[in-house]
Amino acid sequence: MQSSGRIFSWTSLLRAFLSAGATLAFVACGDAKNAKDIRAGREFAVKTCSPCHIVPSQPIQEQPSRPSGPSFEEIAKGAKAAPEALRGFLLSTHSSVSHPGAMPNLGLTEDQIRLISAYVSSFRKAK
Repeated sequence: MQSSGRIFSWTSLLRAFLSAGATLAFVACGDAKNAKDIRAGREFAVKTCSPCHIVPSQPIQEQPSRPSGPSFEEIAKGAKAAPEALRGFLLSTHSSVSHPGAMPNLGLTEDQIRLISAYVSSFRKAK
């Protein structure tokens, strides 16, 4: 009777380890995809947004001398930095900013918005 209890314990332990391993693998895959999106979002921000916004770790000589928009770190601190709020803002005519003419609607694709959102979110997580 005691040996069947040990078998049950080992079986339960094995199930727990396999479950934990599967969970970690799933999280690691998600983190790898997210890290890839963050890098791609940063590259897109440098290419598209850096004329008006400071992109952290961008060489100083490549940063706008008088940025017309907030830095990405400042954007991440705001209430509109949540992914859905940021998506809505980037798809809009930007009438909510104090000088909407300065922030054009770039006609971003859903994929580009997802990458920018991942990049902005990375600053919120870094706190």
